[in-house]
Amino acid sequence: MMMLMRTLLAGCALACCAAVMLGADEGTPSPRPYPLENCVVSNDKIDPQVAPVVFNGQEFRFCCRGCVKKFNRDPEKYAARLAASTSRAANASPPAPSGGGASGAK
Repeated sequence: MMMLMRTLLAGCALACCAAVMLGADEGTPSPRPYPLENCVVSNDKIDPQVAPVVFNGQEFRFCCRGCVKKFNRDPEKYAARLAASTSRAANASPPAPSGGGASGAK
């Protein structure tokens, strides 16, 4: 009986590993990459050592694990903050051309 259980357990483990290696979750879309250079919670610089969090298909990056905890308490708040930040950046007008052109050159 014990040998049968070990065989079944080994088979399940092997099947799980094979599914991961073969990309069984290829139907799942990749999360949208985090578009900011700063933490959406504190506005500090992102720490690449802190693992990202995916919420509603969007990746979120953080400066520290404390900000991850704050984010997890109210992810909708920070998702809305990210959306507002990215829409402001998209709606920003391009800089005006400088007046230092070569219009007077012969």
